[in-house]
Amino acid sequence: MQRFDYRDSLCTSHKVNTKLKSEGIVLINNMPCQNESLLNLAKHLGRVASSGIGEQRCNIEDQNIHRIEALESPLIDPFQYPIISTTNLDFELHTDDFCKPTPIDIVLLHCYRPATCGGESLFVDIDSIVTELSLSSLAILSSPSILTPFGWVPVIQKMEHQFIVRYNMYDILKVSTTSGYTYPQMTMHALNEFKQIAVRLCHQVRLASEDCLVLNNKKMLHGRNKFTRSSMRLLKRLRLYSF
Repeated sequence: MQRFDYRDSLCTSHKVNTKLKSEGIVLINNMPCQNESLLNLAKHLGRVASSGIGEQRCNIEDQNIHRIEALESPLIDPFQYPIISTTNLDFELHTDDFCKPTPIDIVLLHCYRPATCGGESLFVDIDSIVTELSLSSLAILSSPSILTPFGWVPVIQKMEHQFIVRYNMYDILKVSTTSGYTYPQMTMHALNEFKQIAVRLCHQVRLASEDCLVLNNKKMLHGRNKFTRSSMRLLKRLRLYSF
């Protein structure tokens, strides 16, 4: 994983974008814990998205910056399920905006307060998963076999000679449950194989204060280990559409 120093002139939008396209992830150090810093980085990478912003705005700050922290009472999504990012629970590997017709391209996660115990960030790239996925599972997950609120989609697509991914097992299961749909056994086998490979291959990093993790949402799955609620872990997040 490429690291840049926010104070370094080499930490340019061109270099960050290049690494995001090739490797899917960048870690920026020494980024001051101010909303201005996050917005300044974002304006060079893409257009801020309003995805995930509904009527419950208690964790939203100016210009669509999300506070990622464990709330006393977790927020509830439109399916009446807890929003995992507002809890201290394990957050399984996923991509953002699974239930949206057009998922965002880039996720910025700026650490203000790390957890004292747990809370490590997890990540794995789709290319590594595909390399170990069986051909039968790859064929199933490359077809529009997964139900969303707006229709059927593939988990894996190949575009411009590279794989892209749309995956969130938590969302996949809650959409099927609320719609009354039961996946065929072969599809569930493919999803479980995908999940097992992702977990086995994933890396983790413990973010420090003033670290900012930048992720390509079409290439990289990310997640988080559970942490103690008393640690007051706080990240701030922006989601972007690429220019």
